[in-house]
Amino acid sequence: MVELDCTTARPGGVTLVAVRLDNRVDAPGVDAHRIRLVSAIDGATWPPRVQGVPAAPWDGDAAEVVVPTGRVGSLGFASPEPPADPPVTIESVEPAAASSRGDAVADDVGDDPTADDVLRVLGDPSPPRDAVAPPSVSVESSGSAVEAGAEPDVISGDSSP
Repeated sequence: MVELDCTTARPGGVTLVAVRLDNRVDAPGVDAHRIRLVSAIDGATWPPRVQGVPAAPWDGDAAEVVVPTGRVGSLGFASPEPPADPPVTIESVEPAAASSRGDAVADDVGDDPTADDVLRVLGDPSPPRDAVAPPSVSVESSGSAVEAGAEPDVISGDSSP
């Protein structure tokens, strides 16, 4: 059977949970196991985020991971609530076929991708702020127009008209 090992820490009033799944079971003919985990912490579950979207494999307070036979998998999350003992429970374990596609993007989005899955994999399409020039704006200053980004005139110490 799959072994579950969890550790928690609570720095700054936030519970951090690290989960380790040991799938080193001897299961002839089984390439991997699909394991569904549920947070046992009474309160909000904060999964890691990618591009502002909860990272795969999280869905609310549960995560479903596929761990190949003979391998170890891991995941983590945070919560504002105090830790529970244990912080995570295994809801189900079932045999799973290893991905036949061999495509990392397809593995990340699954068979029926959602918009969140695509955003998580491809990222935010917006250009970075550094790549966009600021708009050219005129600023009125003591009766003279100054172009944005232009060097201001140097004013001498003589204040006579």
